[in-house]
Amino acid sequence: MSAQTAAPLTAAGIDRIIEESGAALSRRGRFVAAILSLALLLLVGAALLAADAVPVTGARSASVEDAAGAATVSSGAAESAGPVTARWDASPARLSWSDGAPARAESVFSGELGDAVDGGGERLLGLVNTGPGDGILRVTVEPAAAALDATALAGVALSWNVDGVRGSQPLSALMAEGTPHIAEIAVARGDEVQISMELTTLPGSERDVRAADPDTMVSFALDAEMRGAPTAESAASVPWWIPAAIALGLLLGLLVWGLVAVSRRSRHCRACGRDFDRRDRRMRVSETGRGSWMLCSDCFARGGRD
Repeated sequence: MSAQTAAPLTAAGIDRIIEESGAALSRRGRFVAAILSLALLLLVGAALLAADAVPVTGARSASVEDAAGAATVSSGAAESAGPVTARWDASPARLSWSDGAPARAESVFSGELGDAVDGGGERLLGLVNTGPGDGILRVTVEPAAAALDATALAGVALSWNVDGVRGSQPLSALMAEGTPHIAEIAVARGDEVQISMELTTLPGSERDVRAADPDTMVSFALDAEMRGAPTAESAASVPWWIPAAIALGLLLGLLVWGLVAVSRRSRHCRACGRDFDRRDRRMRVSETGRGSWMLCSDCFARGGRD
């Protein structure tokens, strides 16, 4: 590269003179890179926490008072002890779920076909939330095979009321569905939920149902699962992939910015043409109407500036 004559550094035209090191980035560039790197680390950490990829030591336990006044202790590390057996028209079953495992109750509802016609077959089952906080109760039923013809199956319905959530479906529809979910409700800590079920006759089907054997038994397996209700913190949590995507975009932007910044750095002295290396000190001179250029320290000194 041919050398060029150093232009005189007239005080009237020079806007500023900045001394730079031989590093790949200027002082301002290094400061911006440090800020972006810190933001990148924070975003990566947030993504790992949101994805539960960062181990958290310790276990949380809580105790609640059940209806009889005894304490039921649950731990976040506890495992489900298996379903409890709930009995109809008896004392309520206590569902002591924990943070790591839901609690389940099982029962069997049975009724005679004659109850669907004559009424009086309603039965009650109680469940108490004895977990460490508010919970969500999900109730499903699974019908057993019944010795009924298709007409009687279509004319008899199972009616239910789960703490105000009411519903009714013909036996034929319930058997076709398999294990239908009939209710899902929120239950405050310590509250009791009343579940009622009975067999009923659909309008216009009473004659067909009476023609069947009134002693025919109809049974349903009931499954109730209680788990913790979502907290305000978990409901407002950000999916892990959002901070991860932001961190990835920031990383790519940081790399592109660094490449552009390095490529725009002057690699040689404008006056003598000598290539700079990392140990050289250099001067960036800005002059009105002429732009800016880089000078090595020797050429800058010969130009009359110290």
